[in-house]
Amino acid sequence: MRDLFDLDARPDRVAAALSSDRALNVLVEKRPGLRVPGALDPFEAAVRAVLAQQVSLAAATTLTGRVAARFGRPIETGVRGLDRAFPDAMTLGDLSPEQIATIGMPSARARALSALARAVASTDVDLSGATPPRDVVAKLLALPGIGPFTAEVIAMRALRDADAFPAGDLVLTRWLGTRGVDRADAWRPFRAYAAMHLWTEHGANR
Repeated sequence: MRDLFDLDARPDRVAAALSSDRALNVLVEKRPGLRVPGALDPFEAAVRAVLAQQVSLAAATTLTGRVAARFGRPIETGVRGLDRAFPDAMTLGDLSPEQIATIGMPSARARALSALARAVASTDVDLSGATPPRDVVAKLLALPGIGPFTAEVIAMRALRDADAFPAGDLVLTRWLGTRGVDRADAWRPFRAYAAMHLWTEHGANR
């Protein structure tokens, strides 16, 4: 729960790091203490990041629900509609990309999801938090169909990397302008919080 709600964040340190950018500081003052949400299940967060490639958030949510419904384990909770546990990496890794694609996604994305699941199941990609995030990002980038944006979102959500930064995102690219990543370098080591402030301001939370 601490990871899910980012309870170990230090808003004072985040604000101090981001305040050097005058325009960004306005957003920090507007939403003091804004956190970077994590995940109860890092693998599920990673899967969602892959499913969100080149689609809307609503579409990604629909696809995530289909993954759970088709491949998840039935459970009894007494809550209507809450009847599936999200499939683990081994379960998805045992499926072929063609089987995964039957829920309604491009074959390339299904191959990326299959590769991710197999890498996590084999522990080649470690989402436990025991491996430095930058090392995990390098492993993710070596997988087919996973680029810098997806890898950085996984680092934000699943690995709790406070400095993860999906620089290729349209909202972030527009904000950075001609100064590009040099401007974002000034926000280290809390670039993930800068991304959250910008996404929240523009209604584009990932």
